[in-house]
Amino acid sequence: MGNQDNTETRTSSRSLDDLFRIRDIIFGEEMADYERRFAAIDARLQTLQEQLQTRDAQAQTRLQQTMDEFQQEIAELRSSLLAKIEELELKSAPRVDVGDMLIEIGQRLKRVDA
Repeated sequence: MGNQDNTETRTSSRSLDDLFRIRDIIFGEEMADYERRFAAIDARLQTLQEQLQTRDAQAQTRLQQTMDEFQQEIAELRSSLLAKIEELELKSAPRVDVGDMLIEIGQRLKRVDA
């Protein structure tokens, strides 16, 4: 029985090998063409992925530069605004003095009406 199994296995294996040879004869050229095409597509895809990674890194760098510039501009504008506020405070009368003047005006108005 073991001998018959070995013979059937060898026959089956030989038939399978024959089938693969026939397939290679019939489709060999087409398969080689497909393999070449897939290799070319794979190489192109790899190139595109590398380009995408490079552009992504460049975009990240530009974004960081832009954010740094914005932060610098904001800091400069804030500094300028604070300087203008301080300048206006120096030019204007102090609030206490303005308050005292308003009280005095109010008291004078009361005396005139009385």
